[in-house]
Amino acid sequence: MSGFAFGSKYVASLSTNNNNTADEDHTTKPDTLRSATIPPNLEGDISQQLQKLLKKDATTKAKALQSLQSAIQDKSPEAVELALPFWSYVYPKLLMDNNRSVRSEACLAMGKLGIKLGRRIAPYVKNIFPPWWLTSFDVHREVAHAAKSSLQL
Repeated sequence: MSGFAFGSKYVASLSTNNNNTADEDHTTKPDTLRSATIPPNLEGDISQQLQKLLKKDATTKAKALQSLQSAIQDKSPEAVELALPFWSYVYPKLLMDNNRSVRSEACLAMGKLGIKLGRRIAPYVKNIFPPWWLTSFDVHREVAHAAKSSLQL
């Protein structure tokens, strides 16, 4: 018997217990672990821009965020709301990017999203607001200004 036999049994039983509780719980509150995937019923251009946000290149992310801002303005609030679970997962990661243009574009996109959706963001505020607010104290002025201006909208 290998040394990992006990651990694998323990992890397997633990993961089945977590899956059962997560299935019961996902109807009452958003689950960020499940939102790491882009919803299949999301419109094509928003889905495409969200996929580009997972790339490593900062230029690709910045351009995708700019395109996402224009796509948010063109779509209905119901269509944009479908992107919220994935956005609440990827947005804090974008704010920790090394490139300041990615961070500032992410704040501007969040501002546009907030204007478009209003109170529909409420279930995701717990994941979105703390990094958004902390970005208003960024060392780069343009990022801090973008975060403060998007928070005031």
